[in-house]
Amino acid sequence: AVVSTQSTGGFNVPMISYACTLDSLSDRNDYSTFARTVPSVGSNAVPMMTIIKRMQWERVGIIYRNIGLYEEAAASLKKELEASLSNEPTMEFGFEVKCYKVWYFDDDDRDEKIATATDIRNECKNEVRVFIILAYDSDVIDFLRMAFEDSSYPYRESAFIALEVTQTTVTEDTKKYTRGLLSLSPRTPASEMFTALSRDVSILVGETVTLDVYSATLFDSLLTYAYAARSIIDNYTPTHSLETTEERETNIYSKIKNGTLLAEMIAQLPTFSGASGN
Repeated sequence: AVVSTQSTGGFNVPMISYACTLDSLSDRNDYSTFARTVPSVGSNAVPMMTIIKRMQWERVGIIYRNIGLYEEAAASLKKELEASLSNEPTMEFGFEVKCYKVWYFDDDDRDEKIATATDIRNECKNEVRVFIILAYDSDVIDFLRMAFEDSSYPYRESAFIALEVTQTTVTEDTKKYTRGLLSLSPRTPASEMFTALSRDVSILVGETVTLDVYSATLFDSLLTYAYAARSIIDNYTPTHSLETTEERETNIYSKIKNGTLLAEMIAQLPTFSGASGN
């Protein structure tokens, strides 16, 4: 997404993402043409801190996949959590939460993941029982399965928090080793718009289709663009008193293609209910 945004931004082309959660893309100075319909990783720090306080967890470990997306996410989340802790170093329960350690696993190789699980086991010992996992949903499931099968370490007594494991990811086969998993991924929407979207897509393809939350945020990205474009049209001011219809259409089209202007209009849009329910 960063590369795409830098490429499109150089030509002042708008980009609306339905899945990218990188915090750095929130910087309007660097990414003035970018918008999204999902929250950033850093925004999850608040609900995570609420959970940590509620459960009275003293130490939290972060495990992430060794690619740019999750490297940045891990660093950002660690920073946000530590900032939250510095603002409230001693909680009502009388203890301090520490972001204890950051680990990572490298690739899709099963042996690499097993080695990582072993390293974590040996390093944290009795220090950490709560882990935030920042990785693709399939990586999270694989890691939890291997942790569950590792009888020499009490992962079964641990808690795991993930951001991208959706309801469609957890199946009957995976439930036994995801019992200790809390996912902060948005639930499959229950809005009327999402129901209608699912029905229309099923009719279009000729069979029942199960859509996930990202189908909803994709739809909402198109809806967001439409609302912003409509706002530009409604607020258009003629360049001169004798402006022709052709000139008006050309000028409006130019404004709608202006990435910076469109992103600004999106930021000013009033709250609306989309397929994702947000």
